[in-house]
Amino acid sequence: MLPICARWDELRSVGGGKLGSQAIGLLETRGFPAMVGAADAMTKSADVQLMSHEAIGEGLCTILIRGSLPNVAIAIEAGMHEAERIGELHAVMVIPRPLDDLVESLPVMEMEQEQEQPEPLRMPLNLEVKQEEAEAEPVLIEAAAEEAEPIALELTVDDRELADEEL
Repeated sequence: MLPICARWDELRSVGGGKLGSQAIGLLETRGFPAMVGAADAMTKSADVQLMSHEAIGEGLCTILIRGSLPNVAIAIEAGMHEAERIGELHAVMVIPRPLDDLVESLPVMEMEQEQEQPEPLRMPLNLEVKQEEAEAEPVLIEAAAEEAEPIALELTVDDRELADEEL
């Protein structure tokens, strides 16, 4: 049997690509709100990652997700229902085990959250003043014994009945 192309052995190997045995899902809507709702439903319904989203003109917006084939299929179905509920669903597609050439040609969203470095902790500038205030001894104020007078309480009829019931 003659090889179809020079890269036949490379193409035939399953799971050897960048995504391995993962799948890619595409969902296209008419309108940005439907796309955002579908993306939210897809990422919440299954273990998938949002690769990118594109607004391609005339109100068409596309979402690309990746994950295992069952998870992508579940996510696409959830996204379809949400997109139809909010706006208009235009097209869907699931690609199991995509080739590396295809994966490299797809747009990939840059994750801003991973690239940002956390802001360093900022300390107050006048530490010495605050430390001196904390080290100051507390001042105790003593009340004069003459000022405190015991208060005489008189029991009413209702209070006596309650006291008898408790005994």
